[in-house]
Amino acid sequence: MVKQLRLAIAVMFVAILVYSGLWFTAAFQAEKDTVNLLADWRDQGIQIEHGNISHSGFPYRIAVEIEDFDLRTRSRGLDIHTDKMVLTTHLWTANHWVAQISGLDAKFANKSLALRDKALNASYKLYEDGQRVIAIDSLTTDDLNVDRFFGVIPPRLTGLQLFLRFSDANTQAKEGLYGERYLDLKLVANTDTTSVEATGGISGPIIHDWNKRELENWRDEGGLVEFSIIDIRSQGGRLRGSLSATLDENMKPLGSASMTVNGGENIQKLLQTTGINPAIIPSSGALNIMLQNGRYSSGANASGRLKPVLD
Repeated sequence: MVKQLRLAIAVMFVAILVYSGLWFTAAFQAEKDTVNLLADWRDQGIQIEHGNISHSGFPYRIAVEIEDFDLRTRSRGLDIHTDKMVLTTHLWTANHWVAQISGLDAKFANKSLALRDKALNASYKLYEDGQRVIAIDSLTTDDLNVDRFFGVIPPRLTGLQLFLRFSDANTQAKEGLYGERYLDLKLVANTDTTSVEATGGISGPIIHDWNKRELENWRDEGGLVEFSIIDIRSQGGRLRGSLSATLDENMKPLGSASMTVNGGENIQKLLQTTGINPAIIPSSGALNIMLQNGRYSSGANASGRLKPVLD
C-alpha cells in the first residue's frame, strides 16, 4: 500500500514537472511569437508601437499582455490604439486565441469610420484547411461610441457583433470578371429603434491600405463587395435584399442593389438621417437601385449623388 502511494505521488510529481515545463515553454514561445509578429508587420511598412509585453496565466491558461498598443498603416487605412490587450489560449487549443481589449480607439478608411470602446472581446481561430475566423463582440455597449460613420450621422449602437472569415485562396481575377473571395463577413448591429444584419464578402486582391494605388489595384484585379443578405428593420418597416459593388474610375461606387420593402414610410425616416434621398424608397414592393456615373437611382423616380471613397 505504501509503495503504491509512493508510486502515485512520484507519477503525480513527474506529471506536474512535465506540465509545468510544457506550460513555461509554450508561454515563452507565445510571447516570442508575438514580438516576432509585430516585427514582421513593421518590416511590411506598418507602424507599430507598444509598451511592455509579458506573459502570465499559469497553470490554466497562457496569456500574453500587450500594453499601450498602436497600429497605423501609412495612409491611415487602419489607425488603432488599445490601452491594454490580453491574448489568451491554452496548451490544448493552440490555434484558438481570445483577446480582451481595453481602451480601444479605432479609425478606418482614413477616419471615415471611427469608434471607441472601453471593453471589447475578440477571438481568433485557425482551421486545418487554412481558413482563419475572427469574431468580435462589443459586450455591453454603454461604453461604445461611434464618432464617425462614412459622412452621415453616427448611430448610437446598443449591440454590435462582427464575424470575419479569411481564406488563403488566390485572390487574382482568373476566368471571370471578378477575383476569388478572400473575406466572408457577417455584421449584426442594433440601435434603440433599428436592427441590421448583413452577410457578404470581399473578392479580389487584399487591400493593404486606404490609398488610390491600393484601391485602383483592387478594382482592376477583379475587386468586388457583395452582400447576399441585407436585412434592416426599423420601427415596423423592413428593407431586405442584396447588393454588389466595385469602384469606377473616379473612386465612386459602381454596382446595383435588389431590395424588397415593407412599411417603407418608417424606412424613409431612417434614411433621412443618412443623407440618402428618402423618396427612393417606395411604401412597399420591389426596389432596384443602380450605382453608376457617380449617382444612385431607382428607375426614373429619385436619385442622388455618390461620394468618392477617397477625398
